[in-house]
Amino acid sequence: MTRHVFSVAPLVMSENFFQRLPKEYQDVVLAAGKQYEADVRAATENLEAETIAELEKTSMKVNSINDENHKLFVEATAPIYEEAEKLVGKDIVDVARSCLNN
Repeated sequence: MTRHVFSVAPLVMSENFFQRLPKEYQDVVLAAGKQYEADVRAATENLEAETIAELEKTSMKVNSINDENHKLFVEATAPIYEEAEKLVGKDIVDVARSCLNN
């Protein structure tokens, strides 16, 4: 397991609708979004652990990498971010990078 894939479950809302909400409702929506993010991440991590455990019960060998090799993997794939910036823009890549340590 290289820890390089994270599946997302986006929570979306129309910008026009959001801007028409009173400030107090906007704050509620933003707070709920942060909670949703934390809940989805926790659920994803739990599901991954459960899935790995189920696979191992079938005698499947699940390979993981240690922190040192993970660091090498991250360094080796760093140029991909530069290519992604050309395709989707630096702002989107910066958002993706900000999620790496969360």
